Amino acid sequence: MEFEVWEPQYRQILEDFGFSRDHDEQVARELDATLGGRRSDDAELRTLLEGQEVTVAGNGPNLPAEIDRIRGVLVTADEATTGPLGSRCHGPSPASGCAGYSS
Repeated sequence: MEFEVWEPQYRQILEDFGFSRDHDEQVARELDATLGGRRSDDAELRTLLEGQEVTVAGNGPNLPAEIDRIRGVLVTADEATTGPLGSRCHGPSPASGCAGYSS
């Protein structure tokens, strides 16, 4: 997807949740640096997740209370990968730990 197409939705998400665009972009740059610029494409993600039970966790207020209900492969982003999930994320590389997903 081209950013110009996505940007109106992105701005609305920022507004709806009260997120700072500057902070969000800074976190994205830090994650990119941690991953060394490496990103998973759709085919790679499909290979990793196909046939797996998957839990997708966001940074909602009930996340700490729900942490023990995680099943299968855990997919997270941004603040959901820090704090309450920090001790649960593991893997052989940043890309398979708190940087995005954990099995």
